[in-house]
Amino acid sequence: MMKKTRSHFLTKYFVFLLVFAIGGTIGYTLRLPQDSSEIKFPEIQKILDTYLQTPAKEKTLDALAHAFVEAYGDKYTQYFSPEETVSFQTMINGDFEGIGAYVEDDTNGIYISWVLPGSPAQQAGLLPGDVIQAVDGETMHAKTANEAVTRIRGLAGTTVVLDIFSTALGTKKQVTLIRRHLEIPIIQDFIKNDTLVIQLFSFNDHSRDDVLEVLKKNDGKYKRIILDLRNNGGGTLQS
Repeated sequence: MMKKTRSHFLTKYFVFLLVFAIGGTIGYTLRLPQDSSEIKFPEIQKILDTYLQTPAKEKTLDALAHAFVEAYGDKYTQYFSPEETVSFQTMINGDFEGIGAYVEDDTNGIYISWVLPGSPAQQAGLLPGDVIQAVDGETMHAKTANEAVTRIRGLAGTTVVLDIFSTALGTKKQVTLIRRHLEIPIIQDFIKNDTLVIQLFSFNDHSRDDVLEVLKKNDGKYKRIILDLRNNGGGTLQS
């Protein structure tokens, strides 16, 4: 599974001030001052630990970091946990295991933005614009694209069940896909009408050298250049 994003790489943890209320079944409401500078994390943690099971420290820090970065409201800037970082680096290198579809998120939910030709996603009839409502029975409501990708990707040969809403047809369907090992091309080129078209599908450590190699290979054969970044899955900011 691929996540299409022009994400800045953020792999450090962030600490920020959290404001929320605890109520309902545990019968306690925590009222915090409007001045966030007065909020004390130890007080919040003490109350939570009294009524709830303490989560792993890494999970708590990741949740804080995700929320902190998301609060800035830039859809192209996201925090990646160590596991998500490894997954993203694998994806931008064009070698991964999954169903072969780019996904994005917006106010309408998780939707497919591009389908890799010949992939399980294409063979199942998935189309750009299709909304992924659930993965293996888990709703994708209020989930980020990264969270959806984490649940959809998996080892080759294993299955994943998607609940899909087709925006084109206005219908719902459930599909079962078998994950496969997939390779996507990082760069392709061709010349048409004296125009060199370079299709770059990812920004990774080799992208610059790959483009220079294409220019060298076609030196003197073209008058114009088109750099086609459609369906580019993003990559590292440095590249």
